[in-house]
Amino acid sequence: MIKAINVSYRYSKGEEVLRNINLNIKEGTITALIGSNGSGKSTLLKLISKTNEKHLKYDGKIELIDENIKNMEYKKVSQIVGLLEQRNEFSDSISDSINIEKFIVFGKYNRKNLFENYTEKDYLEVNKIMAELKIDNLYGRETSQLSGGELQKVFIAKILVQDTPVILFDEPFNNLDITFQKELIKLLKKLKMQGKTIIIAMHELNIAINECDNIVLLEKGVINYCGTSNEFVNQVISKAIDSELVNIELFQYDNKWYIK
Repeated sequence: MIKAINVSYRYSKGEEVLRNINLNIKEGTITALIGSNGSGKSTLLKLISKTNEKHLKYDGKIELIDENIKNMEYKKVSQIVGLLEQRNEFSDSISDSINIEKFIVFGKYNRKNLFENYTEKDYLEVNKIMAELKIDNLYGRETSQLSGGELQKVFIAKILVQDTPVILFDEPFNNLDITFQKELIKLLKKLKMQGKTIIIAMHELNIAINECDNIVLLEKGVINYCGTSNEFVNQVISKAIDSELVNIELFQYDNKWYIK
């Protein structure tokens, strides 16, 4: 589904961000991308989603469904991959206050021609996603009226409305209460059962080891671990501790592993 072959990337000033990244993400799986701040998680997601021209200037190859992403048109990539960026990046994308339903329906841009209007069917899908996320209490409000957590939920709804087979999340659990985190995990598992492929950059190791199929550990632009979450717990939890993700202990309760 997604392959990265010897991918390396440098910032314009020459600083290396990713080095010799090799990945093979299978269809219908949830993968946690973990690592300390500055390890290259966000950059890797942007390369996979072909965010803009500067994210094409990397060495190696990234394939989506066996096709080199560099040879694909932006619109085609947007129909395959949806990316929810970190809040400090996406919150700046709202310059004016917008009705929430109108904002979420913008996620359908990848299916529209220039100047094509959004349909009643599009808005029905918005309503369905909002109900599934249990944010239908926000109907009719403006983006400027939302708290940080509410705005995060609206952006999650927008990326889900985009309806792509691959969904990338960059720290989606930030600013979310525990109840909504559980609702989001439940929905992501439902999407996985529908065949969606999901990659989540996160710092929440308890979610990574209990709710994700696979874990990729990035440190200083290099993959230190790539495998199943069970193997991660059994073999390389010490690497996560050394990378300053956690600093206390691992324990098991109710057939799940937890870090405290």
